[in-house]
Amino acid sequence: MTNQIVTINHLQKIYGKKKENEHMALKDISFNVDKGDFVGIMGPSGSGKTTLLNILATLDTATKGEVSITGQDITHLNTNELAEFRAKKLGFIFQNFNLLDNLSIYENIALPLSLQNESSVNIRTMVEKIAETLDITRILNNYPNEVSGGQQQRAAAARALVHQPSLLLGDEPTGALDSKNAKSLLESMKALNEEQLVTILLVTHDAFSASYCKRILFIKDGMLFKEIHRQGTRHDFYKEILAVLEEYSEV
Repeated sequence: MTNQIVTINHLQKIYGKKKENEHMALKDISFNVDKGDFVGIMGPSGSGKTTLLNILATLDTATKGEVSITGQDITHLNTNELAEFRAKKLGFIFQNFNLLDNLSIYENIALPLSLQNESSVNIRTMVEKIAETLDITRILNNYPNEVSGGQQQRAAAARALVHQPSLLLGDEPTGALDSKNAKSLLESMKALNEEQLVTILLVTHDAFSASYCKRILFIKDGMLFKEIHRQGTRHDFYKEILAVLEEYSEV
């Protein structure tokens, strides 16, 4: 059995009508993500990183190429199949927490399981387990407006992970947090990755957030510009990331 969670081969994405307002957002992207990997995707605005994330999230479709997640080529799934695949296999953490204000933190986290018709006993077990992992057990009965931004983002992370997805996708998840809460969330993601082998793909423009990853794919003008792997300390990796970002402005 393959250890690859994501396989992307010669991915292209073109927006607009042919020969009119045509824009090639992704030109020819190929890479793999193995189980237990923690991959960062970086690049300047307009580089194609958000388009790539949206295709992986099944929120957008590729123009050409293969996009396979857990061995399934998602480019050939219909709308209903995509919705089911998204609900079972993927987890999402966004910059905006996207919690429902009229539901308690517990109910927000439980929502993906309720939609899959899990029993209330199973739901309670799974919610309590992920809440303990992310240290938010004491706020489960609170509503989103009663807890801090950092706690809201942890609740959003718990909701993304409660159904044990094959792939966790993060879109600037620390963007709305102060430095203390951002570091706390990143430490939690790192622990989930290392201790529970949660596979994470993180889109970020922030070198500090990226330094928590095991490797970084840099995208420029819709193509892979460079790839680096963490060898030593996180601080060394942070400096290496900054050096590559400097290269962007020079190329």
